[in-house]
Amino acid sequence: METVKTIAVLAVLLVVGYLGYQAVTKPPTAPAPADETADWTGGGNLDIAVPEVPMEVSGQFGKNAADAASTVPAAALAGTSGTAERTTSPGGDSEFLTAEPRSQVGSFTAIQPSSVASWDATRGSEAISSATQQAGFTPSQPPGSSAFPNSSLEPQSPPAPADPTQVRREFVEFLETARQKLDKGELANVHQVLSAWFADSRLTPQEDMQLTELLDQVAGTVVYSRQPVLDPPHTVEPGETLERIAERYGVPWRLLAKINGIAQPEQLTPGQSLKVIRGPFEARIYLSRGELVLFVRDYYAGRFPLTVGSDASTAPGIYRVCEKFESPSYYTPTGVISPGDPSNPLGRLWIGLGGRLGIHGPSQPDLARQPNPPGAFILSKKDIEDVYDILSVGSQITIIP
Repeated sequence: METVKTIAVLAVLLVVGYLGYQAVTKPPTAPAPADETADWTGGGNLDIAVPEVPMEVSGQFGKNAADAASTVPAAALAGTSGTAERTTSPGGDSEFLTAEPRSQVGSFTAIQPSSVASWDATRGSEAISSATQQAGFTPSQPPGSSAFPNSSLEPQSPPAPADPTQVRREFVEFLETARQKLDKGELANVHQVLSAWFADSRLTPQEDMQLTELLDQVAGTVVYSRQPVLDPPHTVEPGETLERIAERYGVPWRLLAKINGIAQPEQLTPGQSLKVIRGPFEARIYLSRGELVLFVRDYYAGRFPLTVGSDASTAPGIYRVCEKFESPSYYTPTGVISPGDPSNPLGRLWIGLGGRLGIHGPSQPDLARQPNPPGAFILSKKDIEDVYDILSVGSQITIIP
């Protein structure tokens, strides 16, 4: 009998010991969360959409940006502070985004939101359903996304419509939504989204033209009018100069003088309210479009036609403005042509990108009309004056084939 009791006790001890060993050496399996399949895109602040990197420059932001572009929609990943709210259209094919943006100099026309409502009235826009009119909008899919139901945001683009003059219904609705939001005063949101779509290869030429025309108007108000949109106004403190204020915001002081209509920058009044834009501005030179396009914090800020000279034939890449000055000399393989010499092609203002590469005006009115003219990136006399007052030393210049 004692033997049986001893065997039973040993058996119990063995079982307890084995279970204890398992508990120590093998962690328990965590239960699956009850909401494991919950849809996190349905509400709250978790579903924040960001415009994708434009295709032409997506490779210049590194692998992380390329990865992001495959899952989110086009404005710069350069650090805009705006948030976004995304909704889905009733049909389920297209997603539409609202975002946040920025303001005009030169030939841009400042607008009030209500003045854009009839902008496309002559283009034969189709009737828009009330549900679509109330939706937001986003470049997370092309405006013609229903035509490309399987399209993604991979670097390759969906096939363009056979007719390059085509304006797709989805794009008409996209612009109509933008105009409705402008009427509501959502200048910054509309500016950011339209900027993301600038020069996107998924647009037909006619769509690209219509979008750019609207962008010109919006940028005229957001960037260059006296209406503060992207940044709160700056209140002048005692002893402040316009040059010091401009340095604080990373833009040339002449730009702030033009925006605010200041003829005598040395006579600021303490307590005076100034429209400011936080820079610096950057430029993208699209060789195929023949345009220099300005951006500030990834918001479109205007375009200027340009001529590519013989000194810029191998220029594609990313540069920085390294110098700005008046009356430049022109350096040739055989010598130096002084300022004021009729054979100097550079004009009065020079924005240098290194060596003989730079942005400048013409020394003669017909220079840009010559085949393969001397010089680099040639703007009109008036346009170089505006661009000179907008770009800073250190501004990024991206030259795109």
